[in-house]
Amino acid sequence: MRALRRFDRPQAISFLHALDASLKGDLEIFVVGGMAAILGYNASVVTADIDVYAIERGRAADLAQAAQAAREATGLDLTIGAATVAELPYEYEARTKVIRGVKFSKLTVTVPDKYDLVLSKTVRGWPHDLDAIRSIHEHHRCSEKTLVKRFETEIWKIANTNPTTFAQNMVAVMLLLYGRARAQFYRGRWLDKT
Repeated sequence: MRALRRFDRPQAISFLHALDASLKGDLEIFVVGGMAAILGYNASVVTADIDVYAIERGRAADLAQAAQAAREATGLDLTIGAATVAELPYEYEARTKVIRGVKFSKLTVTVPDKYDLVLSKTVRGWPHDLDAIRSIHEHHRCSEKTLVKRFETEIWKIANTNPTTFAQNMVAVMLLLYGRARAQFYRGRWLDKT
């Protein structure tokens, strides 16, 4: 079985420039997951793919053709396609951001805001998700108050995951970002009462 190759920010940007050059017209894509952390928040992680959560209707074929041309032009076997799983808080659409520091002629790449992305990565809470969360926080510090409020009011009880598991993952994130005392406080608030 072939191991998945993982790509960093410079490789992803090189691929996206080649993709942009191959598009037939203007295209906006909304990217989630590890690539959103890399492109939107300079996370120092790697990922195997570009998960697209939303694309303009009828443009998937153009994206697929441009992606194939970008793979051939760059030699990077970076897959791009529909996100298979993504959980985002209510009203995330109002908070999306266009990535900065990269100019394309036809392509616009948007990502969730940092809190929505951190919460999305927390739902699953795998080690590479925690690495991305830590790196986002290192480059773009997350307010504890905002993160907790959004967790409690916009995603915790509505996500397609067990609320207890999600709360346990969130406690792990609190430990990672804000330390043991804050994690223990939130464990009492979210878990010890159940």
